[in-house]
Amino acid sequence: TYGLGQSLDPFGYNYYSGFSDQLLNMDWTDIDAQAEMIRVYEYWIREFGLDGYRFDVYWGPERRYGTQYMGMPVREALKHIKPDILLLGEDSGTGTGSEFIYADWKRNGLWGGLDAAYDFKLYWNGVRNFGFDASAISVLHANIENSGFYPGPNSLYLRYMETQDEDRIYNIEPAPSTYYDANSETAFRRTMPMASVLFTAPGLPMLWNGQEVGWGYGIPGHKYNRTRSVIDWSFEGKGILEPHYQRIAHIRGQFRAFTMLKQDTNGDGFVDAADLPDFVRVGSGNGLLYSFTRPYPDQNGLTVVNFWENTLGGRMDLTGENTLQFTDGIQPDSLYYLNNLYENTYQQIPGSALDSVEVTLPAYGTAIFTVSLTRDTVSISDPIVDVRAYEQVPTEVALEQNYPNPFNPATVIRFSLPQASTVRLAVYDIIGRHVSTLVDGRREAGAHSVIWDGTNGRGIRMGTGVYLYRLTADVLGESRSVLIRKMLLVK
Repeated sequence: TYGLGQSLDPFGYNYYSGFSDQLLNMDWTDIDAQAEMIRVYEYWIREFGLDGYRFDVYWGPERRYGTQYMGMPVREALKHIKPDILLLGEDSGTGTGSEFIYADWKRNGLWGGLDAAYDFKLYWNGVRNFGFDASAISVLHANIENSGFYPGPNSLYLRYMETQDEDRIYNIEPAPSTYYDANSETAFRRTMPMASVLFTAPGLPMLWNGQEVGWGYGIPGHKYNRTRSVIDWSFEGKGILEPHYQRIAHIRGQFRAFTMLKQDTNGDGFVDAADLPDFVRVGSGNGLLYSFTRPYPDQNGLTVVNFWENTLGGRMDLTGENTLQFTDGIQPDSLYYLNNLYENTYQQIPGSALDSVEVTLPAYGTAIFTVSLTRDTVSISDPIVDVRAYEQVPTEVALEQNYPNPFNPATVIRFSLPQASTVRLAVYDIIGRHVSTLVDGRREAGAHSVIWDGTNGRGIRMGTGVYLYRLTADVLGESRSVLIRKMLLVK
């Protein structure tokens, strides 16, 4: 099962039968091999002060040999050196049976080796190709709450929109994802409510490649380009998404309600449905306006997001059983703060009105609140309003050195224009033969960037060598600008 049968490569090394011979199968039951690997892990912590390890294909030795041969001895050795080291494994971290991989789980003298794993099922069932309708929101919610299963109060599971193994959220090949839109600004905004959910729901939010703050929108070519491509932090989505991520990250970091996991509140030694909830869906009266609370004593979290292309409003009843937690319960005549942390605004409402809290949000909008006994605000020392507001129009045509250089498999080429211009950017080999055209058309004034993936116009990968990239820009009122630079492709 799971492709874990053993096969031999041409040199006599074992590998997992369901995968290529690049995925070798180390025998963790061999005590000498086990001890040597642990010494390697220890060396990197002692010499370089690592904060953690990410164990690729952790599921392999865990399922083939059992935690007593890898998870337990590795964890015991590394935590002895650095108790706060984070141990992340590539394995399913949610759903029945996943509790065995976590250190929280202890039974019959055995325990798991990990602090964190991945929520694969949320990505595949709830996030990837999200349907932007009421049914899709219900599926998303069911997967976030793990259908009532809880791995443990200290068990972290990464929740994400992209990983190194999956297509970028805006992929257009072999078909456009549900987040993609021909209008790039609309496409960027369609991801924002999902990001707000992942940053405020239980679990640990994970960002890969800048989640479209970096390059990704409409990315063509081989799947390798769409999953592990070079990050371009000046990409067009930056102005819209960076302020959003800055704010939701600070909200998560400053208010415990959004990071607290379900606890053993009844003291029976288990975390299950008998304990107080850490995540409660709240009806809004509109199936496309998704809302939930994160109950926390006297400073509860409330997230409301709009998954639709138009402004939507809704009314929420926050007085349901365990929807909010207050030391003295909800008192009808007492005043409570409804702090909108996303906007840093607030209102005070009596307890008697918590059964009809109204929220209106723009298309793909977000509101994140604390329902609290105190006036709460988010503190950001250098808030980003819109990155585009800080960008200055260049005074001349410029072509920058590509980065990285040397490179493999892809590199970023940046250029700047003082005004809207007709532009051609092409790649040539060292003797001047045309390889690929990257840009051919009109571009607005400002900074631009493009990725060359190391292929020619027919999608064939080029060999190691020096290549030239040539920018031609026709600027109104000026002579044609022609700029050339060299770059090195290595394999």
